[in-house]
Amino acid sequence: MVKTNMSVLYSIFIDADVPKGIDDFQPTETEKELACQVGVNDPEKEPCPNLPVWKFHWTLTSDGGTLQRDSDETIRQGRINSVTGISREIGEFETVAGRRYKFDLDVLFDNRDPRITNPRLMVAVSDFHAESSLFISGLRSFICLSIAAVGSLLVLGSFLLEWCKRRRARVLPRS
Repeated sequence: MVKTNMSVLYSIFIDADVPKGIDDFQPTETEKELACQVGVNDPEKEPCPNLPVWKFHWTLTSDGGTLQRDSDETIRQGRINSVTGISREIGEFETVAGRRYKFDLDVLFDNRDPRITNPRLMVAVSDFHAESSLFISGLRSFICLSIAAVGSLLVLGSFLLEWCKRRRARVLPRS
């Protein structure tokens, strides 16, 4: 169970590593077949003979009900390249701040392709406005903390300067 602190749109991704050397600008036949297998191809540009092998079913449960989806609804939402690997979006959902959510993922295939390694689930904020709000609030916090640090140094410096003046005033009459 996860309790969210923001009302925002999230995207669900499956990421995996692939061998170096895959070119997503000029893919070979093998690379086109891999894109079809995981479901990141563009059916209009590169139609596949079969449906993707990568199939997922996910369920999101909260006090407000249950949302169920399949990865078949997000075919062509992703990319493959040798730098970032595979990133396949399998769905998205919206949350309400303060509500608890339970996420279940069913993997409906057996990946026996040795080119695909280290699969991992990633749930990320996909709402541009929420991301920019988080950035702005972080920037604002950084600026406020910087101003507070400079102010503290100025106050501490003035106390230190005053202490040095008083000490010097006490030391001078004795000599």
